[in-house]
Amino acid sequence: MRLKYIVGLGCSWTQGEGAYPQEVVDAHNGKTQIRCGQPGQPDSDYYLRVHELENSWVNQLTKYHFPEYKSLNLGVKGIGNHAAVNQLNISEERRVGKEGQPRCRSR
Repeated sequence: MRLKYIVGLGCSWTQGEGAYPQEVVDAHNGKTQIRCGQPGQPDSDYYLRVHELENSWVNQLTKYHFPEYKSLNLGVKGIGNHAAVNQLNISEERRVGKEGQPRCRSR
């Protein structure tokens, strides 16, 4: 069977920032934008990131509307949409040469 993907590319909204369950929002008094390492803030926001990725629009789309697809979320907080699209340039197609080392595909 061939896998099909829905790819989410973008900024914090694509990553899922703000897509927290109500109990998380209530626990933070509605302020879920964490500044790690600052006074009064936790050392890590990983526990929030789990909710972000699970509840992102990309995952919700595949979970509730296209279950035959897998989601691939490439959203990154703070990157902006312009930079997210520019990242596609670094995923250049590669092939393996005679010596077994990957090399860039000739254009």
